[in-house]
Amino acid sequence: MAELTIVSSEGDRRQSFSKGMSVLDALGVDDTQIQSDCGGKGVCGLCRVVLVSGDAPPPTPREHARLSAEQLRQGTRLACQLYPEGDVKIMVPAATPERLWRDLDALPVVGCAPSPRLAGGVGVAVDLGSTHIRVSAIDLGDGRRLAACSGINPQARFGTDVLTRLALAAQSDDRAQRIGQAAVTAIGIGLHRILNASMLGCIRALAVVGNTAELTLLSGRHHADLLDPDNWSRHVDCQPEDVGPWRRGWSLPHAATIALVDSLAGFVGSDILAGIVATRLTEGPPGSVLVDFGTNTEIALWDGSKLWITAAAGGPAFEGSGISCGMPAEPGAIDSVDIAADTVSVIGGGQAFGICGSGLVDAIAGLAASGRIDKIGRIVNETERKGLVPCSGHPAVRIGPMDIDLFQRAKAAVGAGLSCLLDHCAMSERDIARLCVSGAFGQTLSVANAQAVGLLPGIPVGRVELCPDTALRGCEMMLISLEAASFAANLRRNATVLNFADSPAFEDRFIANLRLSRSS
Repeated sequence: MAELTIVSSEGDRRQSFSKGMSVLDALGVDDTQIQSDCGGKGVCGLCRVVLVSGDAPPPTPREHARLSAEQLRQGTRLACQLYPEGDVKIMVPAATPERLWRDLDALPVVGCAPSPRLAGGVGVAVDLGSTHIRVSAIDLGDGRRLAACSGINPQARFGTDVLTRLALAAQSDDRAQRIGQAAVTAIGIGLHRILNASMLGCIRALAVVGNTAELTLLSGRHHADLLDPDNWSRHVDCQPEDVGPWRRGWSLPHAATIALVDSLAGFVGSDILAGIVATRLTEGPPGSVLVDFGTNTEIALWDGSKLWITAAAGGPAFEGSGISCGMPAEPGAIDSVDIAADTVSVIGGGQAFGICGSGLVDAIAGLAASGRIDKIGRIVNETERKGLVPCSGHPAVRIGPMDIDLFQRAKAAVGAGLSCLLDHCAMSERDIARLCVSGAFGQTLSVANAQAVGLLPGIPVGRVELCPDTALRGCEMMLISLEAASFAANLRRNATVLNFADSPAFEDRFIANLRLSRSS
């Protein structure tokens, strides 16, 4: 055994680790938040640490490929490539600050009345997302939201996208258990943050919605099935065999029910189902669309008589992951940018640590409008090829060519998915009567900038609705209302899931949507 010392402003932390273990794995054991998007292969370059001192081998070829000579000289290393030969001391850069839980508004649940037989007690809704976990407590008698909070999904240390997490889980039962347990522990932290011991004792029901990958990793069942594309449009059983350990770990009463809301298919989860319930999408006019942006973006289209759903694997760029200066929408993140005025908005104020999805949209739209990026995503000025600074007041936040490329690919996948879905229903973008935008962007997305770069279709702005936390709200509605739960069950039976992954039309539309310009 050897000792790893982690230097921080709050004091040094020490832990033992086995020789032959990478620093990334050792940090995972310590539950330290650090980004990784490649499963420890050394290709994403995100898991950067500073080697302060200790017995460590020289940088690997992959570190030389991802880090500059100056960074290496200053001790920057990739945690996944650093295999200490003895005791070492490291520092996790301030660019990845501690991701704390934050409170959400305790607002009434809108849109449905509690069912009389559920009167009394507390219900808990959980939205298990790839990047965030949201937990809320509601009064089952009157439908009031008592408290709610949001935190970073600690599974990010196993990969910022679900495919990487699934691949790691498939390597061994032990790793799968660790990935699943990370989410179980985080849900427990959220629960104990919003409810005291006496209120925990009043819980009668807890329900979890999420994408299919997260639900299978949580339950520890059938996650390997999602690595087979043949299962992407099929129902995958993600129900746990025994919820007893969760009930005890979360301090729930013995009589409390715990339910994972069934997903629709391999990559169409119960989060989009909850979103449809929350937005009442199928009560709207033909051409009502819900786009739930995230690592796996899900798209639902109501044609007036039938509900069609598809998914687009755009990657984690919309949630700030995978981007060199990216971070989720948490304190310290730039969430809006005005390139012309040279100003930004930073969540919580102060110095920016990085940029989240909505800020990235603004930055790229502004840089394109000012001519610093051309329509195919190239940085025009040679002197800026190493990175564009969206605001002079925050020089550490830079957007490089790979960041722009990741954003283009993510928005092209979503655009292609929506286009194929509309085409399947003999519709065009002009036929979109209502566009609900949920997921990664919340209420901070500039619709005008999103349309300018082709992220959203060029329909009248009045038809676009920003709908934050639809998955959590829909889960709450299904908990308190038998009518809402029945409505969701009917949606599951009658919705048609389409997979365009192998469609030549999808490839053509993907390429067309790569341009940074209005799509119509």
